[in-house]
Amino acid sequence: MHPRVKNIFIAVAVISLLMLSAAIAVSQLYGGKLKEILLNRLNNELLTKVEIKGDVQISLWKNFPDASLLAENVIIRGSAPFTEKKVLVAQKVYFLMSFYDLIKQQWNIQSVIIENGKLNLYKDRQGKINFKFIDNKNETATDEAFNFNINSAKLKNVN
Repeated sequence: MHPRVKNIFIAVAVISLLMLSAAIAVSQLYGGKLKEILLNRLNNELLTKVEIKGDVQISLWKNFPDASLLAENVIIRGSAPFTEKKVLVAQKVYFLMSFYDLIKQQWNIQSVIIENGKLNLYKDRQGKINFKFIDNKNETATDEAFNFNINSAKLKNVN
């Protein structure tokens, strides 16, 4: 094998091993609390109720080069007065952040990807909507672990 190819292969293997080690370390640090932390933070930030029926995991490869938190079987309820209606039901929701943020454990969520779901947006005759998620006037306390600074959202196979 050519020495350059061998060096490149070794570098890629070392970087992959470091990324995997970091993901395992963060998973071990938070243990089973990752779902609880994410769910509490979402429900504190949003005007609507969020439910996560499945697991929350760290994914390094699915949205590479970004790291992501994968929440499975997510339900988002409507904003008042439509709180009993479901605005979103999704099989998978990825919250993307930089790999560096994952290592620092100061997660700055920059993007969201929603896969395999159903979106139900509604506006009644009085102009009331069921999808008011954020109150721009409402300032919430910052959290060391999560900062939502979402610049983009992608919908994949969402009806």
